[in-house]
Amino acid sequence: MKIPTWILRTWMISNNIKTLSVIAKKGHYKNRIYLSKHIASFHINGQHKLIKILLDDPIQVISETVIQVASTLRLLDELQVAISEKESYWSTHNKQQEERKVAYSKVYKNLPHYKRKFSNGESYQQMKQSLKKGMNIGKWI
Repeated sequence: MKIPTWILRTWMISNNIKTLSVIAKKGHYKNRIYLSKHIASFHINGQHKLIKILLDDPIQVISETVIQVASTLRLLDELQVAISEKESYWSTHNKQQEERKVAYSKVYKNLPHYKRKFSNGESYQQMKQSLKKGMNIGKWI
């Protein structure tokens, strides 16, 4: 369930790190994105706890926003190492996805059943021909 941003802001102002860490672990993804964007507004100890949690998030956008915001903050060496590892992980992940996309496009390039609908006019002409044919109603009686 998504928590309204005004409630998140009040918890952020009051430095309620326990509830915010639970939200960072198990909360709605929009709440986690909001926390990752505004992580710089916390006290240093709260920043470290939330960065550790949000850095390991399976959603790439959340992890990358934490990396971007954390680059402007002063952090411990262990957190900087974890951030650099996660940054390299996402870059290799993106490269692998692009390689898979290129490989699949080569495999599916000339297959007749993979053509997009109305891509070159061939399937459009086939559809027009099928609409011209009469419907086979059959005999009901």
